[in-house]
Amino acid sequence: MNKLIDIYRLVNGIATLIYSISKEDSSLSQELMSKDEVTINIVTDEPIYLQEGDYILVDGIKYKINRDAEDKQTSEKKHSYTITLESPIYTLIDKYFCNKITGNTSVTLTGKLRDFLELLIWNVNYDATSNPLGVDTGWTIGLCPDTDYMNITLNGVKCRDVLDSLASNFNLECYATNKTINFVSHIENETGLVFTQGKGEGLYEVERKNVDDGDLVTRVYAKGGTDNVIPGEGDSDGRLVLPEGYIENFSESNRVVEAIVEFDNIHPTFQGTVGALSGDNSREFICSEIDANISDWFYGDGSERVNFLTGDLMGKSFEFKWDYTLKKITLIYQEDDLAAIDTTTGKRPNIPSAVKYLRGGELFNFTGIKLSGTYKTNAITKLREKATDWLSYYCRKRIKFELNVDYRYLREHNIELHCGDLITINVPLHNVSKLIRIISLERNLYTGKLTCTVSNYLDEKWKDKIETEVNSIKTAVTTVNGGSGATSVTILEKNDERSLSDSNVLSSLRALLEIANRAISKTGNDSAAGIITFLKGLITDELKSQQYTSGTLGSGMRFWMQDGKSYGELDNLSVRMQAVFNKLTIVELKSVGGQILITIADMECLRVEELDTVYRCYFDTQDGTIPNQFAVNDQARCQTFTGKGEKYYWRLVVAVGSDYIDLSKTDCDGSGVPAEHNSIIQLGNRSDSSRQDAILLSAYGVDAPSIKQYYGIHSFSLAGCEGTVISPKGNKLTAGANHTRIPADRGVWSTGMVCNYYDRVSNNGALWLCVIEEGTTTTEEPSTLSTAWEKQVSEGISKSVSITGENIFKYADELTPTPVPDKINLFAAENGFSSTQQLRKWQFKRKDEWITIEGAFETMYTVLPDSQMWNGNSTLTLRYVAKESDGSGEYSDTSTITKLTDGKDSYSVLVLSDNGNIFKNGVIDTTMHAILYKGGTNITEMIPEHNFSWFRTSADADSDILWNSIEHKGKTLHVTGEDVSYKAVFNCDVTISLT
Repeated sequence: MNKLIDIYRLVNGIATLIYSISKEDSSLSQELMSKDEVTINIVTDEPIYLQEGDYILVDGIKYKINRDAEDKQTSEKKHSYTITLESPIYTLIDKYFCNKITGNTSVTLTGKLRDFLELLIWNVNYDATSNPLGVDTGWTIGLCPDTDYMNITLNGVKCRDVLDSLASNFNLECYATNKTINFVSHIENETGLVFTQGKGEGLYEVERKNVDDGDLVTRVYAKGGTDNVIPGEGDSDGRLVLPEGYIENFSESNRVVEAIVEFDNIHPTFQGTVGALSGDNSREFICSEIDANISDWFYGDGSERVNFLTGDLMGKSFEFKWDYTLKKITLIYQEDDLAAIDTTTGKRPNIPSAVKYLRGGELFNFTGIKLSGTYKTNAITKLREKATDWLSYYCRKRIKFELNVDYRYLREHNIELHCGDLITINVPLHNVSKLIRIISLERNLYTGKLTCTVSNYLDEKWKDKIETEVNSIKTAVTTVNGGSGATSVTILEKNDERSLSDSNVLSSLRALLEIANRAISKTGNDSAAGIITFLKGLITDELKSQQYTSGTLGSGMRFWMQDGKSYGELDNLSVRMQAVFNKLTIVELKSVGGQILITIADMECLRVEELDTVYRCYFDTQDGTIPNQFAVNDQARCQTFTGKGEKYYWRLVVAVGSDYIDLSKTDCDGSGVPAEHNSIIQLGNRSDSSRQDAILLSAYGVDAPSIKQYYGIHSFSLAGCEGTVISPKGNKLTAGANHTRIPADRGVWSTGMVCNYYDRVSNNGALWLCVIEEGTTTTEEPSTLSTAWEKQVSEGISKSVSITGENIFKYADELTPTPVPDKINLFAAENGFSSTQQLRKWQFKRKDEWITIEGAFETMYTVLPDSQMWNGNSTLTLRYVAKESDGSGEYSDTSTITKLTDGKDSYSVLVLSDNGNIFKNGVIDTTMHAILYKGGTNITEMIPEHNFSWFRTSADADSDILWNSIEHKGKTLHVTGEDVSYKAVFNCDVTISLT
């Protein structure tokens, strides 16, 4: 008998024996659809070192260490270990089950059992091209019965748990032989073995137990699903039922024990095959198997769906149109929730598409329809068969036997037992003789001693068994888009064309879209197509009309709060009862005065003649010295407010004379009538664009004092005509009649700065344009995360080079020729530009001269401690120089390397920077560290902080004097942009003293 068990490790891909240890206290534990592992307990004189992936072989199966061994040391010569090694099936615990296309761990799939297993195998097996996230190799499918199609959703489930879910949903059992996954109706292996209690008969002890405290079932009321069941032909819940009501099985008990079992996936169904294709993206097809006008099957509420069981559209449910004459089905487009969102449209593509479409031969069925006759009969037959199978299992008394098997008997008869083996148990004194299967066992790998449990049930609670296998299928299986399953739900996705009904639900994105289309937004700007009535009032700090502009020549209306005060601006105000003014400011629009309107013509009316269709307004020509500046099709405006009354009119000029203009009675705005002493100003023209502009200088209004330009005035409205505005409250600049907005440059942005629409600032090296709603302000800092700002010019890139690498050769003593390290690699980085070999060079410094190193034109250079460049010195300074690829610009950086020897009395100071010594865009933030060596020993901690003094040297000598006048003490120095204007060198002097 082999007393040792071998432990192997893969070393460079080769199986290598690392330990042979005693297997005296080792056991194999197995349970059906559950545990399969080896446990080794061992005490050793010397420690053993195991790691993940080490393995043993038992019955040709590789059992691996997947977690650290438990260990205990009681003395220097006594080390105890408990080692657990697991079969290959445990690898499936390491991998989530995910969608092959999207990588999403929420997977909805319609298919047969094999379809689910193929996806599981793909998930687990590593492939550098198709699945780089796989966790193992070599997994395959073994036994797999043909099953019905089922729609299952698995949300965030590990691959090992998927096997349990599939076994439950398809009412099967599964096991793994090494890396081959098998599914069968029951894991059973006929052995013909009989074990009888008694000496030499195979059993030491037999203990009989009930599996749980529940009861068996002898009468079952079986119910199917609700899909396609005609109202009135099912039970009160609309479920398919057996015409005989129930079935019975009294094979193990004469008691009547009832149960209600629901099989949701059994219901009347039609399954057809896609035939001849036509239409765009092959969305039209004919099915020769449809032997009736399926319109007769519809409920009339739009709930009917066609569901595809195979092909590109597998798992998808479509609304469709039916042409009885041609026996043709036309699919209605819907969003493909498995496709990526198009960044241009913000939507997923519709299916069928040029990528996903019917190819002919796909299987499909219908849901949301009424099926009777043969379809109902077939469903009842299937329900009866399913219920009979179910009852044949649950009518049995749920018992189990704990067996202590005579392992000598097994060894003498060359018997090896496994989980799933069927054996006969005889206990004569208790009149027990049963054929029953082994559901778990524990075998000592050294002696062969065997303890096993045999039962006609897997060891689980009766209530759990019922809920898992039948009723709780509803929680494990979610039917989407009308496929077969526990509950039939049609989900309308975001861009689905189908209408809402009582038989469908909305996806989260579609629900948000419906809310956005039907409700006023609480999070962003919005508009309503109809009138909104506020029954309890409206609270707001601003109310304004569209196209609002301020000032005397403005348009629209606005009421708002500002600095705790309320303001209002509108064209006309009618007060029916009484108006109370604490202060009244009278504003009159005329060519000169508090507001100056600059247009092409104006006049002071001397007198007015009222004719049939016009008012003829005369002006003083001063004996013909003042010409008539008005023209036909001009618009003439008068606006006054005297305190006793107000007058406003804006009328079309229909004729002109040498000393008069005719104003239309009907083509006008405002009810005012021209009169003597009216100031009349030209403002706009119906056809001549050269007479449609104006400038208003105003000392009144919310944005006063202001200067405003108006463009293109061709009607009695200034909406959209306001161009340039110059005002302390915010400037708006345009570049001519095309109304191109010109940004107002505000300089460098600072915290708290109030910015208006189209203000432009610089921040963090970039140029930003304020794009908030016109008329509003913001204090938000410009950044790519802000919706108030748009970046116009990106940050500039500072061009430089920088050298990184070690800078000390350390010798053990003066007689040791080789330092640590034995060479130093320096790496040069070209920041913001690229160079070529011809334009690069490395140099070393000898006295005050830079000497170019021949052949050194790469970005890496290796420094050797015995190079002639040292010239007997203990320090060596090198420089990297590079020009841009076009020959312009030259950039350089230096690095100094020092030789240090342990035991020598010389002192040296090394200064290091946390963030290097090259900084871009003036953004400097680093900490300098001074490190003091005596010979090759770091003695920094021995010297007090106040003995370290820092000094700065730069091109600005006056600034250096000011900086150095302030004492900078300590072993570290924090340096920011305030310490460096362009380039500076920081030195540290150290006073060698312990106090």
